[in-house]
Amino acid sequence: MREAKEIQQILDGHCGTEQYHRLTLQPCNCTDGVKFLADECGAYWLVSDIVPLALDFYEKGENLLTFTLKRDAEGNGAAFTVTDGNGLTLLTKHYDFTDFPLPEVTLWYTDGVLLLPSEY
Repeated sequence: MREAKEIQQILDGHCGTEQYHRLTLQPCNCTDGVKFLADECGAYWLVSDIVPLALDFYEKGENLLTFTLKRDAEGNGAAFTVTDGNGLTLLTKHYDFTDFPLPEVTLWYTDGVLLLPSEY
């Protein structure tokens, strides 16, 4: 696996996508950047946690959702936050342990696609 700094630089370089990927059994497409994140960080668990929430909130009329995973100060656990497109918190939860290599990542969901903010 690459170092966190290199992973972040590659993620920051994603702009748009060349194709969509189905990373879960749920009806949701993901971009090249999200696929890279899942592959490189072993974060299929994160995508699998996000997609059902995204589909549920989207069904309730939320058109743009943000999902942020932020490691805690000790580096073992992480806070997970879901917000609407206007910063209103819809859900928070805590992971007691994660080996996710980045200090923080945010993904967006809109129109059936999970993407990096730079890919919007």
